[in-house]
Amino acid sequence: MELCYIQSEKIAIQLGLAIKSSEEEHRKLLLLEEYRKEHIEQFQLKLSQGLNVGVFDNFKKFISSLEQLILNQKHIADSRLISIEICRKDWQDSEKKRLTYTTLINRSEASLRLKEHKLEQKQTDEFASRKKINKY
Repeated sequence: MELCYIQSEKIAIQLGLAIKSSEEEHRKLLLLEEYRKEHIEQFQLKLSQGLNVGVFDNFKKFISSLEQLILNQKHIADSRLISIEICRKDWQDSEKKRLTYTTLINRSEASLRLKEHKLEQKQTDEFASRKKINKY
């Protein structure tokens, strides 16, 4: 029983770490998207003021690289979400197993108490019966 509890606790810690990691990767994704948005806004401002072809080409290359970074970060964030679901399922399975063992132990203890109670009752009845017989 204690082993199930320890295993469940370890899996719960792993789940917590997976959630924390996922949140961090999602924050990185949001930062990259915000960074892209700011650069596009700056480019649009420069575009309205006029710019040369070299600046435009550099911007396209930069945005293309940034888009690839964002795409990679989305894949990482998605994989962290999958990892959370796997850990959550493992934890639920572990908790189910622990609760099953707890239920079995409780039933066994209840059955043992009932047997002890019946034995005690039988002994009391026998004692009362002998006492009655000895009285006569």
